[in-house]
Amino acid sequence: MKKIKLTVKSLAAVLSAALLLTGCASAGSTATTAGAAATDSAATAGAADAGADTTAASTTADNSEKITLTVAYWGIQNAFNAENADSDTIYQQLCQQLNIEISPIEVTWNDYSEKNKVWAASSTLPDVFVDALATDNFGLYKNWAEQGIIKELPTDLSAYANLDTLFSLDLVQALALDGKFYMIPRGGDLTQSVSEASGMSRAVMYRKDWAAEAGYDSAPETYDELVEMVKAMQANHPDAVGIAMNSTAYMGTLALDIFPELANPSSWVYENDQWMPSYVSEKTIPYLERLQSLYQEGLLDPDFITQKDGDGIGKFMSGKACVMLGGDFDPEVFMESNTDVTSFTDAFGFILPFAAEDGNAYVYTSTPYWSESYISAQVDDAKLDRILQLLDYMYSHEYATLLNNGIEGVDWEKTDDGNVSLLTDTTLGDKYPITASIGYLASWHTGYELSGDSVTSSNEVIASYNTLKNETAKYESENAVAAPINFDVFLMNNDAKTNISSLWQDYQAYANNIIIGDEDPATAHANMISEFNSKGLQEAIASVTDQASSEGIQP
Repeated sequence: MKKIKLTVKSLAAVLSAALLLTGCASAGSTATTAGAAATDSAATAGAADAGADTTAASTTADNSEKITLTVAYWGIQNAFNAENADSDTIYQQLCQQLNIEISPIEVTWNDYSEKNKVWAASSTLPDVFVDALATDNFGLYKNWAEQGIIKELPTDLSAYANLDTLFSLDLVQALALDGKFYMIPRGGDLTQSVSEASGMSRAVMYRKDWAAEAGYDSAPETYDELVEMVKAMQANHPDAVGIAMNSTAYMGTLALDIFPELANPSSWVYENDQWMPSYVSEKTIPYLERLQSLYQEGLLDPDFITQKDGDGIGKFMSGKACVMLGGDFDPEVFMESNTDVTSFTDAFGFILPFAAEDGNAYVYTSTPYWSESYISAQVDDAKLDRILQLLDYMYSHEYATLLNNGIEGVDWEKTDDGNVSLLTDTTLGDKYPITASIGYLASWHTGYELSGDSVTSSNEVIASYNTLKNETAKYESENAVAAPINFDVFLMNNDAKTNISSLWQDYQAYANNIIIGDEDPATAHANMISEFNSKGLQEAIASVTDQASSEGIQP
């Protein structure tokens, strides 16, 4: 087994450099999307809107037959129903390029997992769908592969240059089942380190103006300062919750200064001469005590268990939360919802990670991918090839440029001061609604804004937010440390480990009950471990420890 225990930043650097070297290749040829200008071979800027030939790429594959692909993705039907859907030029170019038509199947963040299971059981899966199996539920991923529910990918991916490079990397190779792959991991543009990308995905935001009103002229630098600040903010804004979150998984952000590995509950730690899931470590107890205290003091959003994904960020953007853990923040919605705010930069801020006892400020860390794109086993070879062409091109830097910037000469232009947006009365999301949705089918394109190719928005609020976000990400990359996760163990293919791969979800349910209850966290945690032992926990610990030893994996 190749050892993949490099530093977290070096892992991402390898992945980033390798993918960038493949450039904009699509289906074995160089893609030249009109107006995309991400490489020197880009076609004439603005040709699409100017009425010129909008063929986006040539391909050596036989795409003469038009193929319809059923695609399930978060919010996709809303995108196809949007006002400007019929004039989404980038999407039209994509369909023309590959001679495809996409039939959308709607899923939401709250139902996608269950819908996929229902479709899998009834053999009605869409041609392409997304899920978090290889990353979050390896046992189910393995079962679906063995049962022939999801499509095995070709051994030779050389016709799909970006995917070929992706699957050659050690971090991805670890997801193979007997040397075969049944999914495509959804990473980012990967031009930044894991600590930058992962850290900002769990960014902590706060109402800077409310803090100033309460006497705080800067962000808190310790957890205790955070608690005191939230109390002072709530005293002036009693209708607002103290700390809201994108979902319960984001609560782990509050463990970074006391047990950084726990922020990612899929991690394993080495204690007492054995490897164990981080959530069964006794180091979890102070974290649970911290959250229970927050809840009892009324500082934690009381709806954190029952809310849907996205509800928390909605509260924060509408002026109903003081602090926010993660979430898809929209500065325009924030300003529209808070009509009393006159300066965005005075009202909004990021809280940097707090220093731990060892002096390091840790950020959330994971693999440079989360969730996967899957292909139904029922598709034939011709459709499989077309899907792989689609996902391969969507993984390219060229497509990321289209998704983030729009069409050069139409939506943005190069100037001596950098790439500048030409949009004044609309946004890319409104102008290209389908692209804004399915554009992330293969990749999150995380970190593209730090690649040097992103545009400066003509919208002052959006530009201010992007500048602040990029400055924060840069500061974290230079001053923070990725949580010390051992990726050899994290990605180890071990049957006993796979059998308990969903236990972290049971842990989250336990944690929720501890937080809102009165039971002593240490006692409740011990009871949890006893229950988990009956579900194979000790067998997994022993097996993983033995395998790690035999493979020479060091703590």
